[in-house]
Amino acid sequence: MKEVNFARDLLKEDPKHIGWEAQWFYAWMHFCYNRILGNYSKAYDHGKQMLSLFDQVPHLTTENPNRYVSTLTNIAQVCEELKRVKECISYTTRIKKFVNSTSISFYTHIRVRSYWRAYYVELNVYVRNGFITEALDLVPVIEKHLRANSKELSMYSKVFMYFEIANLYFISNDLKKALFWVNNTLATINHGIDLQPAARILNILIHYELKNKDTLEALIASTEQFLKRNSRLYNYERVLLTNIKRLHFSKNQAAEKKITDELAAVFKRFLREDYGKMASQFLDIALWIKSKRQNRTMREIIQKKNQ
Repeated sequence: MKEVNFARDLLKEDPKHIGWEAQWFYAWMHFCYNRILGNYSKAYDHGKQMLSLFDQVPHLTTENPNRYVSTLTNIAQVCEELKRVKECISYTTRIKKFVNSTSISFYTHIRVRSYWRAYYVELNVYVRNGFITEALDLVPVIEKHLRANSKELSMYSKVFMYFEIANLYFISNDLKKALFWVNNTLATINHGIDLQPAARILNILIHYELKNKDTLEALIASTEQFLKRNSRLYNYERVLLTNIKRLHFSKNQAAEKKITDELAAVFKRFLREDYGKMASQFLDIALWIKSKRQNRTMREIIQKKNQ
């Protein structure tokens, strides 16, 4: 039997002679393939093809509302990766307008989750691109949506939003609110979610900044045990936790500077590796290290970086 090469054989056929459904799935295959590989510009082009198919036959948006919302969400997320903030927000706005249309028949849970996904993308794109004021303004809207619709939202979708809000307040140096949201994250999360290591580390960083010394030592020890037990204590986490302990016991600013300089050099190498790149998507440790070295807030650094 002839071996099929997905990229060579399945993705190079000309779809123009086939129907709407097949054309959409053809573009969707290209989109997924390129997004997985990190080819976000190509993924964006194919996402636009998916959307163009809906634009050519508008009544299909109401006949396939879930797929239409999914298409808009996917394009918005790729725009986030490409740092196209305004365009990303334009797609999330389209999602909210669409699901709120009285002419569209939606089950309640689909409407609620579509809004939630739009808010999550918006929060991410704002934080990652330094629009901290806009991100903070969005939080009360998210909280209102959560209070009204909590039963319709999965644990998975809640916990990722809680973590993003905790991270936002950590970057903003509002440590009490950051602690509240990271505690919500850890109380809601289950052991099957990859976010748990990042949530535990964020919790440690918040307590470090709050100077909760007794709590900090216990948290570092329990996090190390958790990561070892789950075979997740990689060099990235080991080095970070070791150096947070060193910072915790440092005697003066000169000692702290020496530690953060060493940590910055190590993390510069980590961020060239696949695991480091993935971990930094959840929690930007390099930003925190830079803030310690420069004696500036993370908010100041990220806003200036993205001006």
